[in-house]
Amino acid sequence: MALTRLSAGLLALALPFLVVRPAAAADLAACGDIHIEAKSECEFVATGGCEVECENLSFEAACHAEGYAQCDGSCSGSASATCTASCDIDACEATCEANPPKFDCQANCSVECSGSCDARCDAECGNDSGCRAECKGACEATCQGDCKASCTGTPPSATCKARCEASCEGQCKAEANLSCQVDCQADLQAQCETRLQGGCTAQCSRPEGVLKCDNQYVDHGGKAQECWDAISQWKGAIETSASGSASVNCKNGKCQGSAEGEASVSCAMGQEPGSTSGFAFLAFGLAGVVYRRIRRR
Repeated sequence: MALTRLSAGLLALALPFLVVRPAAAADLAACGDIHIEAKSECEFVATGGCEVECENLSFEAACHAEGYAQCDGSCSGSASATCTASCDIDACEATCEANPPKFDCQANCSVECSGSCDARCDAECGNDSGCRAECKGACEATCQGDCKASCTGTPPSATCKARCEASCEGQCKAEANLSCQVDCQADLQAQCETRLQGGCTAQCSRPEGVLKCDNQYVDHGGKAQECWDAISQWKGAIETSASGSASVNCKNGKCQGSAEGEASVSCAMGQEPGSTSGFAFLAFGLAGVVYRRIRRR
């Protein structure tokens, strides 16, 4: 297997992505609602060694996302008045008002909520490193799920105040549900990981192969292109929520540079993940993450 990588140093890249639907809220349902961060590095792995890759990948994030959905019915805590009063709505509104069309309630909520997972899990687990790791995965999945639930009913056309209040509500609901989700997801994790590892091996025989982000398996449920588009859009929304500004240095569908003899590489997202006829390149924001393609020889 030959893996062609594009050097992030060739390009001065930030956001937004070259994904159509810039006004739509990002949604990772096509990726099993897995937790993704702006700095995450994602790639498809196909053929030659793919099965070995499945043995080395982590399935924790995908299983925590699945566990959140299964536990959601029994973990139904609501945001406390104390928590919502502690949200810095003014700061959130200031970020939103700097560029209202690009402010994403769910992404903002997830960034704020996930950022406090370490502290929450230290309080839950003390010095138990295994507990902290499980807790953090459950916390990030809970943030992702509760933020999505809270923000879904607040459209991008709503006022900045309304979107920021929904973001705060999602963060506080996740806080209320954390202990319940950690306990509930722990009972489901091992069985889920075994099942997804088998699914990973099966995906190696498909043209697009297996999608991973930061060595975490991403369960796209047969919707590889939809999942990839969703990750692109989601990471753009996270960077915009975190930085308040974005741009991309691409012209006429090309990002100038070279990669193993190529004079230029395409910035378009139209290619199928399993395509062998060139590169599909994405700027993953200020972190400079590169989508690395498998080229079959």
